[in-house]
Amino acid sequence: LKGIGAIEGGSSEAFLKSKGFQNVEATQGLSGSIRKLMAGKLDAVFATEISGPYAINSGGFDKEKVSCVAAVDKPDIWMAASLKMSTEMFTKFQAAFQLLEQEGFIKQTLEKYL
Repeated sequence: LKGIGAIEGGSSEAFLKSKGFQNVEATQGLSGSIRKLMAGKLDAVFATEISGPYAINSGGFDKEKVSCVAAVDKPDIWMAASLKMSTEMFTKFQAAFQLLEQEGFIKQTLEKYL
């Protein structure tokens, strides 16, 4: 590959470089990588299965013209919370999210909007 797009200073750039990739092209945000990919200036973009399709759609590109060619790892969906959030509130949120996931709501929502 002549170039793999990754967000400059982000975890994707650090991950690829830590694995020995020397063809990483850091861009300002995922949308920058997507634009270069669609213009033929990159061969691949390092993105999640959520952020990739979202960036393609929001950039006005056709997501049917790209495909996931390699899965590095499947991360969990995560949430950042303020340090002021109580443990009790976080536990309630986590339980509600797990219920939505078990019922298939999370998957259906991602499929509908991505």
